[in-house]
Amino acid sequence: MDGRGWIHTGDLGYLDNDCSLFLTHRAGDVIIRGSENVSPEEVAAMIHEHPAVVQVGVVRLDDEQWAEPIAAVAVLRNGFAVANVASFASNHLAPFKRPSSRHVVDELREPRQAR
Repeated sequence: MDGRGWIHTGDLGYLDNDCSLFLTHRAGDVIIRGSENVSPEEVAAMIHEHPAVVQVGVVRLDDEQWAEPIAAVAVLRNGFAVANVASFASNHLAPFKRPSSRHVVDELREPRQAR
């Protein structure tokens, strides 16, 4: 606590009309890959630019060599393969920002909101 009754967690969110708090992400959420800092939101936003991508999430994984390798999980439009998106990402992201694993799923769900 900071002496005023606040605890600074780094969480960001919003209050709805009923004053329910919804946490959406963390300030300064960074994946440290090797010695480079990578914003998962930046990587996801670039991948989402591909016309095949309906939804995408980017997360960090645990790995002893890279410390935090990057994984992308996406919902793709029918007729597209993950190779299309991987090639697009390779052309638009620096090598250290490229996901080391890519997964296609049928849907991504928002985390449950605590009430």
